[in-house]
Amino acid sequence: MRGRDSQSPLLSMERSLLIKFSMKSFLTCLMTTGMVLSSIRAAAADQPKVKATEDLHLRAPETLSKTAREMLRHRMERHGDDMVLLMATVLMLNYPASEQLARNVAREPRLARPLKGELDTLNAQLPLQFFELQDQLTTHARSVADAAHAHQDVKLVKAYGSLAETCVGCHSVYLREAGE
Repeated sequence: MRGRDSQSPLLSMERSLLIKFSMKSFLTCLMTTGMVLSSIRAAAADQPKVKATEDLHLRAPETLSKTAREMLRHRMERHGDDMVLLMATVLMLNYPASEQLARNVAREPRLARPLKGELDTLNAQLPLQFFELQDQLTTHARSVADAAHAHQDVKLVKAYGSLAETCVGCHSVYLREAGE
């Protein structure tokens, strides 16, 4: 048997070609990966950016008076802040914070339904479905609080989903009344 140092020139040449081929493959792979990552970064840069919560507001319908829009705006901003925090606490399974935030939403003073024939009040400007959704919101917020209090993860996420569904339903009614 021959030692390592006494290899045939043919074997030495094969090993040298193999190393060169492996290095070339490695460099090709490295360059390809770099090009793919550059393409991904460029594509991401072309995407529109959502700056912050100031970009996340509903358009106010023209069908409501300025006074009614202002009344709802302050209420909905506070409500929206609670919902964003509630979503985060539910995702993180922070039960005490989820319970407290959900109870805050449930305890929010409700707007009274207008009396029959009452046309000159701010509440009479709102669609009747708004008041039904307001009641559902309170019910679903209580369900979130109860599930958080009991540390029931599955019920918590389902209750939050129902609560968020109610919010979207109300936004839909609000915008539909604006003529959309």
